Amino acid sequence: MSRRRCLVFDWNGTLIEDKDEKRLFKYLLEKQIIESLKTLRLGKYILLKRINKKLEKLYTNVYDSHTDFNVIETIFELYNKNVIRGISVGKIEKYIEEYAKEAYKRLDKRILIPLQYRYENKQFSDLIYIISSGYDYGIKTILEKANYNLIFDFIIANKLIHNKYESKTFSLEILENKLDVLKDLLEKNSISASNTAYIGDSALDLECLRFVGYPIVSYFADADFKEFCRDTIKATILELPQDFTDFLDSF
Repeated sequence: MSRRRCLVFDWNGTLIEDKDEKRLFKYLLEKQIIESLKTLRLGKYILLKRINKKLEKLYTNVYDSHTDFNVIETIFELYNKNVIRGISVGKIEKYIEEYAKEAYKRLDKRILIPLQYRYENKQFSDLIYIISSGYDYGIKTILEKANYNLIFDFIIANKLIHNKYESKTFSLEILENKLDVLKDLLEKNSISASNTAYIGDSALDLECLRFVGYPIVSYFADADFKEFCRDTIKATILELPQDFTDFLDSF
């Protein structure tokens, strides 16, 4: 194994304040509701309003625990079938670019500014990755809006499945299998887990945090999760603004 090191970040609740992709999904749905009214497709408008109510109930159930995978899958099925399918890829990308104009303000500068400084001053030979169950184009666009996109060597996240012209579904290939993705990433780059830092915020990240040599719990993580990880896996807990910079200096 190489002695090269690796920093791996979760996205939601770690690099961005949003604990999930609810805001993004709601934004895309609202855009479709508005368009259905403008084009006088009243049947579509009524359907989308009903779907919105169903999704709100499901969001309440799932995002309290972050671990109810069946409910997450139901959300994706409803969303893909009734909101995403048939929309042009260009239109979705346009909506994402509009969304990023506000979303980038919720990025965690306490993490990203120290990374950016080291990138610009060529102080890193480490690999820096994101592994996320979020939407890859959304992640890339938000980071690009804030000029942080070049920091990361690669982003592994869920994708929009489409044909040449129309969207089909948001994939859900990455969810509870983050550890498998992480292991594959390290094996391909000949990096040991002991030389890897993983930064996450929730139970979806717990297996990865247990696996690596440097487990770190993000600033945005809930207090209970921070306490659990501090007590059980001796994780580094990010609390003070200087904490992540101090970690990088010692890594």
